[in-house]
Order: sequence, then structure tokens, then C-alpha cells
Amino acid sequence: MPEKRIRRELFGACKNVEQEAGWPAELTGEEIFRVTVGERTIEARANEPILIALERAGIRVNVCCRSGECSLCRVKLVSGKVFLSKGMMLRKADEQYGYIHSCKAYPIGDVSILL
Repeated sequence: MPEKRIRRELFGACKNVEQEAGWPAELTGEEIFRVTVGERTIEARANEPILIALERAGIRVNVCCRSGECSLCRVKLVSGKVFLSKGMMLRKADEQYGYIHSCKAYPIGDVSILL
């Protein structure tokens, strides 16, 4: 079978998100931003998905694929900016109402979310 016909499923966070097209040139990826969830505020590095920061802080989020396809890890972005990694498939309603996949969303400033 020709190599170009082989498809692979990849699960997990992007290894070098700061090298993706569209990544803000002024960020190295090591910056620390605040993620506010209700009354709680945690820290997240710019080069890690919000999901990883939430899990590290003991905040449980439903998750399955970790690659932006299953939509289980959706959270509502209330304020702030995130970089959305390539390959994320948002439904039109999610885009319209401000939902993001926490497994493929990287904070590029302080953000506030609703679980």
C-alpha cells in the first residue's frame, strides 16, 4: 500500500505548539498565565493545553481523545485569548457560543473559563 494512503490517529498534546503556524511571535511558550475557573485560579504555561493545567491542579474535566475530536473536554471561554492548535474540529454552535476544546487550547494571556 502506498505510504500516502496510510492514515494515523494521534492522541495527545502537540509537542512544539510554539512552532505551529499562527503562534504569536512574541511568545516563547514558557510564559505563565492565569486560568480562572469559577472562584479558583491556577497557573498554566503558554505551551501546555489548558486541560493539562486543569488536571495538574486537580480539576476534573471529562476527556477521551485528547486531540480535539471527541468534544468531551469542551469548556466555555469567558474571557481572554487562547491559541487553538491545528486539527481541532469545533462545531459551528461551539464557535458561536464561545466553547473551546481544552485539550487543544493554549493560553496566550490570562483566561477565564466555565466547565
